[in-house]
Amino acid sequence: ARAAREAASGAADLSELRLRLEAFDGCALKATAGHFVLAAGAPGARLMVLDFSPGEEEERSGEAFVGPEARLLDNMLKAIGCGRETAYLAYATPWRPPGGRELNASETATLLPFLQKHIELAAPQVLLILGDAAAKAALGANDLARLRGAWFDYDCGARSARAFLSLSLGNLLKTPALKRRAWRDLRAVEGAWK
Repeated sequence: ARAAREAASGAADLSELRLRLEAFDGCALKATAGHFVLAAGAPGARLMVLDFSPGEEEERSGEAFVGPEARLLDNMLKAIGCGRETAYLAYATPWRPPGGRELNASETATLLPFLQKHIELAAPQVLLILGDAAAKAALGANDLARLRGAWFDYDCGARSARAFLSLSLGNLLKTPALKRRAWRDLRAVEGAWK
């Protein structure tokens, strides 16, 4: 984790961070993933959406936020008057874990400095975290019950963002009954974002 902290802390902007993370060999996920897929949308936007990892379609294409979950996210953002031109969409890990599993403790510790620096450099006012796997990666913690559906401060280096933990896109696709709850979450984010 020390090598990751050193590599991440030296990045002056998002482009440099991307290069440093892509070149970093201290995470075993790099060897098993097909592509490095980090982000899409508008860097520097007031709203940053953090998903866990690239999906199967993103893994095949090497492009960020192009699969069925991304189409759902686009529709959700559109419903609150937002889109890729006014939001920054990023993954907690740029490498899809085998089988889409969550990160283990070692992977989380290794990637956390890069993720914190990513959020610091993106400098959003509002950070929408989608699902428990993304939250565990971003917070390095497993006790998420008190954070779900509520605002909290996310500190990352020299910056802090208002953060909100909502449901994962995968869960929303599998369980349409959760969409009502997701809509309430989006309305809360809309009020803070605008």
